[in-house]
Parts: sequence; structure tokens; C-alpha cells
Amino acid sequence: MTGLEDGRVIITLTRIDGPSIEMNYKWYEISSGRGHNLNRHVKTATFCSDQPTKYCQLRFRQAILDSPEKHIPGGTLTLSLYMKQTGVQNMPSPPFVPSNPMSQAILKMFADEKSADILFEVSDSENENAPTRVYAHRLILQACASTLADFCEGYADLTPVPICGIKPEIFKALLRHVYGGGISSKLLKERSKDFICAADLYGISNLKVEAEAAYAKSTTITIENVVTNFYFADTKKCALLKEKVMEFLVENGQEVLNKLSFKDAPESATMFQDFMTAVAMGKSDDKDYDGDDPIKFKTMSVNALRRKLSDKGLDIDGTREMMIAALEGSYAKTRKKRKRDENDTVSDLI
Repeated sequence: MTGLEDGRVIITLTRIDGPSIEMNYKWYEISSGRGHNLNRHVKTATFCSDQPTKYCQLRFRQAILDSPEKHIPGGTLTLSLYMKQTGVQNMPSPPFVPSNPMSQAILKMFADEKSADILFEVSDSENENAPTRVYAHRLILQACASTLADFCEGYADLTPVPICGIKPEIFKALLRHVYGGGISSKLLKERSKDFICAADLYGISNLKVEAEAAYAKSTTITIENVVTNFYFADTKKCALLKEKVMEFLVENGQEVLNKLSFKDAPESATMFQDFMTAVAMGKSDDKDYDGDDPIKFKTMSVNALRRKLSDKGLDIDGTREMMIAALEGSYAKTRKKRKRDENDTVSDLI
């Protein structure tokens, strides 16, 4: 039983593995000792790798709940399945098509000393050991981490580039991400703030957004940490985290007024605007808006803004204001181009 569709309970019959087979089958609902046929006729179907699952609609969920003594005696909906195999289909398996090897080839180049032309020396202020050496490739950094590539300008090939203020294991994971590698969810959760800071420093937008999402998901905003989280989000331009903080402030306004003092808190130029945005979003139905009306951009959720920016090939990092400005600029260009095309069409007709 898989869920609901148009108010009906849906059940499925699925071939897990093995050859494709042809089956006759019927579903029965067992209620009060009697079997009710859920299929008017015997179903005949072929279960193959392309279509391994067949569906059957049960009664409307509400009808079952309205007559529990009839349909779910004892609190359990009992079904019976009768089926008979009628043949084995000798359908060929779909041809094997390997994935593009380029991504794995680039990942294998990570920290490869023989082919590298950049050498980072990562120092840990809490550890007096010799700096950790990490090798990289200028071309890959220029394509995937331009800020980090700019940091290496002026250093000849394999001349040590000093990296300070970041743990070696964080820098190595960040660099592996640049080469297309993943970061374990456990490490990302435990060190999410470290990754946010490092990715923000070196302009690795995707990693910063991934780490921010992990931090926001694993962090419960409370009276005790709301101010700290707000100013961390503000200084690092973490729009998703700030949105979560502002939602907490709006939903818990009375408790915030009673227990918090912002008198000695650092100033934020956008705090009033952030608060009003959170209030407006609470009353809006446009959080998941996917259209091109600039007026509605202002009350879209951060997730919706980032999704739309990604679809348009634009940078997904930055404050809400930066993301909205980028979408408005893209919309203005599209509108200008459409207007120019319309004028060209009119001129051709004349």
C-alpha cells in the first residue's frame, strides 16, 4: 500500500528482480470473513524492468473510515492477492550504457602531485606541526573556484601558497568538492559552520549553500541562540539561516520581548527589512512562487529564490536582496529582449 491519490488508497504489485513475467492477478478485500473483489475482471499484465509495478485503486479512504466495522475489523485492513503466472517474457535487458567518465577522471586528479602546478601549505594555528601540503591544478581552480584561483596569482608553479585560519581537513574536503567529490553528511553536519566560513572566504557558492542547509536543518533556534545565529547569518550572508531566525522571532515575539535585550547586540543594517519581510511572508501565498512577476519575488522563500536562480544559471549565494536583484535583472533583460523581438517582427511585417 503506497499512499493516496484523489482520495483513494493505492496498492501496488512490483517485480523486484528476475526475468520479465506475465501474470493473471486479482485483489480481494477481506472484511468480516467475506472477500470483496477489488478488480471487476482478472488483470493480465507483464512485469518487466521498464514497467515493474502495477497499481490498483482501493475504495475511497473516507468510505473505509466511515465504515470501520465493515472494512477494517479489528483495526486492520486485510487484503488477499490471487495470482497465476502465465508466461516468461524473453524480453532483452536494456543495453548497458556507461556514464560519462569525465567527472571521475577529474576527481582522480585531486591532490595528484605529479600533474599538479599549485601547492597549498595549510597551517593550523592550534597545531605546531609542519603545514599540511595539498596539491591542485590551476586550470580546475580557474573553472570551478575562481576566487581561490585568484588567491594563487603571483605564485609560480608549485611555489607554496600559504593558507591560514582554516583546518587542514576542512580545506582538503573543500578542495575535493571543487574537483567534484562529495562530503559525508556526518562531517558536513558536525563541521557545517567551518565549511560555511571556508566556502564563503574562497567563493565556493555551492558548498556554502550545502553547508548552510545542513546547519539550518540540524540547528534548533532558541531564545538562547537566536541572536548569535542571526549575526552569524548576517555576516556570512546566509539567507536560509537568517530566514529561519526571522521566522522564529515573528512566531515568538512576546517571549523575545520579555527575555532578550538587543541593546548591546551588534548593529545590522538590514534587520528591520529582514523582520518586515518575515512578517509579509507569513501572510503571503507566494513562498513557492515560480513565475516572473517581480512584485512576488520579495515574498518568495529562500529555497524558491535559489531554485529559480539555479534554473537561470545565476549565482545562488548571497543575501535575499542580492538574489532578488539578480532575478529582477534577469527579468528586465528577458522583457527587453522580448520587446525588441516584437518590434523586429512588426518591422518585418511593415
